Amino acid sequence: MVIHNPLFLTASDLVAKVEAKTGVVVVLKVDGGEGKLWDFAEIDEEQATVANVESGLLHPTVVLSGTFWIISMLSYIGGKW
Repeated sequence: MVIHNPLFLTASDLVAKVEAKTGVVVVLKVDGGEGKLWDFAEIDEEQATVANVESGLLHPTVVLSGTFWIISMLSYIGGKW
């Protein structure tokens, strides 16, 4: 059994690639993506970026997370932190 993302590789393409590389005959029982319409809104290049950072400052939640991590590491030193 192979579980894959049909948005990147269809089941029939996967079967063809496996057969071409290995020479093994593959039987496709169910193609869960067959007949489905994958309709997504188009996005522009600016929206596709993970984070649009205009300044060199870290996000406050990242700073807070790092601070709590450092405090938690102090418990390994010993004593009553």
